[in-house]
Amino acid sequence: MTVNTFTESSSQNMSVKLVSADGHEVMVSMKAARLSGLVQDALNISAEDDNEDMDDNNDDNETPSWSLDVPKIKGACLKHVVEFLEHQILDPVAEVPDPLPAENLKGCVSQPWYIN
Repeated sequence: MTVNTFTESSSQNMSVKLVSADGHEVMVSMKAARLSGLVQDALNISAEDDNEDMDDNNDDNETPSWSLDVPKIKGACLKHVVEFLEHQILDPVAEVPDPLPAENLKGCVSQPWYIN
């Protein structure tokens, strides 16, 4: 099963294929993948690296793509992780106040997507 997620402009078309423990392949945009410490470590990049730094991995000037095995995560869970990362790019979760203003998540986070 392959799940394709959105990518933005042509400069953002770089992607990473994540392969779960049960063999599911999930594509994630490089912009979203950079939010993951696991991906940063595996590709030796940081969240602040720009796309030009990634072009060094591609001599033919085609859209680079990487594949990473994620052996401790099943496909269904990995799909949700990627969904979260992609959503975080579009609508970053607001900072949760400390101390917490309520005893439940609805009282602490105002963005419905993150509550559900």
